[in-house]
Amino acid sequence: MALVTRDLLEDLGRRARRWIAIEELLFETLGGWARRLADPAAQRAFGTWCHRHAGHADLWRSRLPTIDTAGGDDDDDDAWIAPLRSAMSGVTTADEAIAVLRHSVLPALQEAVAEHRDAIDPLLDGPTARILDLVSVDMSAEERQLVSRLP
Repeated sequence: MALVTRDLLEDLGRRARRWIAIEELLFETLGGWARRLADPAAQRAFGTWCHRHAGHADLWRSRLPTIDTAGGDDDDDDAWIAPLRSAMSGVTTADEAIAVLRHSVLPALQEAVAEHRDAIDPLLDGPTARILDLVSVDMSAEERQLVSRLP
């Protein structure tokens, strides 16, 4: 029987800061695409999604420990988010944006949600479990919209 290691308070702080960073990146990027890309349907979807991700960032801010035992910086945070930032940069069409979200961003985020879910005890950390549930449901909805848009 494998021993399951659960997150400590400092792990929660690290993970919450990472989620805040990715949700802010999604807010900024999707909002930029909503303003810049020529496809009206994509503009509406990305505009809606960018505000959804801003809300997620606020939820993650609420999970930051009051006494942050890990400090404010985490050296590997940039390494964690850099591939997603890179994948989303340089997008010039709605089709490129859809492909990046569907094939790079959403799979990485779904993996991160699963990893985080495995690291918590939902009975002891219900608020984090509920945020993970909401993020997961929202990502599934976004993926369904992306899939329906593709030929």
